[in-house]
Amino acid sequence: MRLTIDSVRIRLDGKFCVYCGEIANTTEHFPPASHSLRGWLLPACSECNSMAGTEFPEDFESRANLVNQKIRRKYRKEIASIDWHDDEIKSMGRGMQRGLKEWKEAVRIAKQRAAWNAVEYLRLIDQAESFAQIHVDKAGTTRRERLKWRSIVEKNFVVNFNGSAVRLNDLCNDYNVDFGKALTKALNGDDWMSLFHKEG
Repeated sequence: MRLTIDSVRIRLDGKFCVYCGEIANTTEHFPPASHSLRGWLLPACSECNSMAGTEFPEDFESRANLVNQKIRRKYRKEIASIDWHDDEIKSMGRGMQRGLKEWKEAVRIAKQRAAWNAVEYLRLIDQAESFAQIHVDKAGTTRRERLKWRSIVEKNFVVNFNGSAVRLNDLCNDYNVDFGKALTKALNGDDWMSLFHKEG
């Protein structure tokens, strides 16, 4: 069997782009294939994959920060946009309503992508801790310490809820929802928001 570059790399599975939180539709090679044959295959969207290029081939945090800066620069108008309330939109003509609703959705997506924490998400999908042991835990932390750190990350996992960035753990406490169940659904790309719809 002929070996390919993907066959000698470790794949970290996740439904969201490691850089921005959009649905992943491509595979990111880290380090870049031009830098090393071995490494990891990470979930990414095509835009972020292109933005990452070959910059910071051995420093994931700097690489993620670079992509985030490019997102903020490209979508600076959306990120700086004011929030239009639904009542304001309803008072306008149909054509204006349609345009503002599309703009409002673009603003929501841009702000959510800009607020995404790539390092936290990478920690969560790195179940075998293969990536963390080499690229993150350079100080030689113990497995117990890494698990403690993972627990802290999970409790600070941020989601977009009704247009606002909130900690999933806080949301679960407010709605009396099981945090583990909500986190699993969020990471798998399932409909986690349905857990927070109050009956009646």
